[in-house]
Amino acid sequence: MGWTVSMKDEVENENEGEIRSKNVILTEGIHTAVIVSVQLVSVPESKSGRAYFKWILSTDEGNVNMVTTLIKKKRWLLKQIFLACRIEAIPNDLESRYVFEEKDVIGKKIKIRVCTDRTPFISNTTGKEIVIPKSVVKEVSIFTAEDITQEETSKDVPF
Repeated sequence: MGWTVSMKDEVENENEGEIRSKNVILTEGIHTAVIVSVQLVSVPESKSGRAYFKWILSTDEGNVNMVTTLIKKKRWLLKQIFLACRIEAIPNDLESRYVFEEKDVIGKKIKIRVCTDRTPFISNTTGKEIVIPKSVVKEVSIFTAEDITQEETSKDVPF
């Protein structure tokens, strides 16, 4: 079973949307990640009442959860994932739709740019403002042969 996602009228925007980690705080900067899983969360299942894709990415520092929205004008991060996984839109499709299945993305190596979100929020239990840092992926891009070379040369080599 696959999914079809329309990207008609989509914009490129690096300032909206976010990918958060519940447990792991990654070092800020560029990371190599492998897509471990993707799940479509339907409207009835969603707390927000909007469908979205939930992703798990594995990095050398641990796993990070990510959410990509299906709301028009805010799907730019999802489009970046499609491009990083080399998934192309249906040719000559007026809706600019992308069709993909889990097998098209699981195990794919991608690059992610991570920042740490320290936005305060009010605790439901105490009513006090608290800050719990969370990793936020701001950008996804293609993992290239050049990245493989950089990974190999950046590893510690004992002398």
